[in-house]
Amino acid sequence: MPGDSQGNEIDMKAVGERLRKARQAQGWSLTRLANEIGASPSHLSSMEHGRVGTSLRNATKVARALRVSLDYLMGFSDDRRSSKELLQELETRSAELRAIKEAHTEGEYIAIAEVDTSAGAGAVVNDETVTGHMKFPYRWLRNRGMRPAACRIIRVTGDSMEPTLPNGCAILVYLGSRGRQDGKVFVIRIGDDLVVKRTILDPEKGWLLVSDSPNKNTWVTRPWPEEADIIGEVRWVGSALP
Repeated sequence: MPGDSQGNEIDMKAVGERLRKARQAQGWSLTRLANEIGASPSHLSSMEHGRVGTSLRNATKVARALRVSLDYLMGFSDDRRSSKELLQELETRSAELRAIKEAHTEGEYIAIAEVDTSAGAGAVVNDETVTGHMKFPYRWLRNRGMRPAACRIIRVTGDSMEPTLPNGCAILVYLGSRGRQDGKVFVIRIGDDLVVKRTILDPEKGWLLVSDSPNKNTWVTRPWPEEADIIGEVRWVGSALP
């Protein structure tokens, strides 16, 4: 990031802009971020506008809370991911390369892990215990911009997303798609639960979580919860015929 002519100062306006973008990418308000790091919303607002600086300790708190790297926040890198996420990326890429190599020797199909789900009207996923695998053509995944190591299969229980997602169907979730998109179906973490819902951008009400079921009593349309985090986008659905 550019500083002064002597290279001794950080461009706080640019830092503030990155802070704002990282916060908005998470869908967080200033109040939520302030609560997470133990600061005041007014101070964070001043930081975002480049009016005040921050200590290394507080900058680290912000980076951890928003799940970005300190290097990104301070302008030394354009990659937002934390060092932990980058390490995980290296590990998953290594696993992916091994899977691709195996795919070329086994008809070019790659096994995607199916993870455990639990019952509930909201199609709640409670953990990531691997219960089996489903094979997909590597070329099919690649043509749709999906990395195999960032894919998971889960089972939907409940009727709140019927007819799009029938009770008991399998869905392919792409963990690499984390940004809200109007009209798309996502797996979303709310508190300790994960729910599968469609995101809609209403011109007046903002982002909403919506059920596809014609019976709206199964899931009442609600505003995007402040604590909600996107886990991944639903890219494929498969189910047995009745």
